[in-house]
Amino acid sequence: MNELFRDLAVAHVDGSMGRLLMKLSPVDALLLDDFAMAPLQDSERRDLLEICDDRYQRRSNERRNNADEQLRKRGNSGTSA
Repeated sequence: MNELFRDLAVAHVDGSMGRLLMKLSPVDALLLDDFAMAPLQDSERRDLLEICDDRYQRRSNERRNNADEQLRKRGNSGTSA
């Protein structure tokens, strides 16, 4: 995740955000491992939303972190009604 957010920050500075999004768009499945293990900054949240929005209904996105695994081991899906 750190590398992705670093690339996004650089893309904002040098104006290559469109190219970076185009680079990510053909990837069939975007796996975000160790997602949100540390709090995200506002800019990181916005960038991640933009990536997911760009891929919505066209490509797969999956986020994983150790907390998800711990919940599964305890038999808790982590969702609530």
